[in-house]
Amino acid sequence: MVMVIEAASPGIKITYRMLGPDGAPQDQNVVTVVTALDGKEAPMMMDGKPTGQTMATLRTGVYVASSVVRMEGRTLRKSTAELSADGKTLTVEHVTAATSPSTGKQTEYWDKK
Repeated sequence: MVMVIEAASPGIKITYRMLGPDGAPQDQNVVTVVTALDGKEAPMMMDGKPTGQTMATLRTGVYVASSVVRMEGRTLRKSTAELSADGKTLTVEHVTAATSPSTGKQTEYWDKK
């Protein structure tokens, strides 16, 4: 999977793309969310259409943000993301709700390309 974070006034746009068998980003099943980083829920979109999920993201430090993903008001996952001081690695710790098949804690590392 590839994640792209870009400026989108007044906050950021996050785009997730799955990789195909050849390792290239695919043009389908693209998930996007635009957030002002103010803690308010923003719709998550797949291929430009609402998924029913929302993400509420709040910047809590210079390099840190926390997010809550919900489906129809029910919390699915809480996450904390921290960007390294050199801007090259994003570490995301997820805590998934007990109702999810992947219950528990997970840590992802995203390296800047």
